[in-house]
Amino acid sequence: MSSLLTGLSSWLTGDEEARPAEYGLWQRGSPTGWYQHSKTSGWSFWRWWRRSLPRHIGLELLVYLVLYYVIHLLYRAVLTDEQKTEFEEIVTYFNEKLSPLARDLAFLLGFYVKMIVTRWWNQFKQ
Repeated sequence: MSSLLTGLSSWLTGDEEARPAEYGLWQRGSPTGWYQHSKTSGWSFWRWWRRSLPRHIGLELLVYLVLYYVIHLLYRAVLTDEQKTEFEEIVTYFNEKLSPLARDLAFLLGFYVKMIVTRWWNQFKQ
């Protein structure tokens, strides 16, 4: 408890020398050290951004959204009625041909998820 107060007071005053030598995150390595470090180090946008979901999927999401809206705008503004009909036929063809694959993939994915949950549950029980 005293190291938590020392860390908090040094964070509030900006005095790095008030922290004991064993307070350093990498020197201690215990869960208590990690917890104290996270509570006394403050909040930072960049620290949050490094661990955030948008950072890790942001590029793929951006590419997907750009392609989606480019196709949408092309379909609405550029294609003629004949080209729209042909595009709809292509979409219908792929929908019919890929739908059975999606069902099979979902079936296999269920087995995979069951295996992962079983492993996690066995670790949790130990």
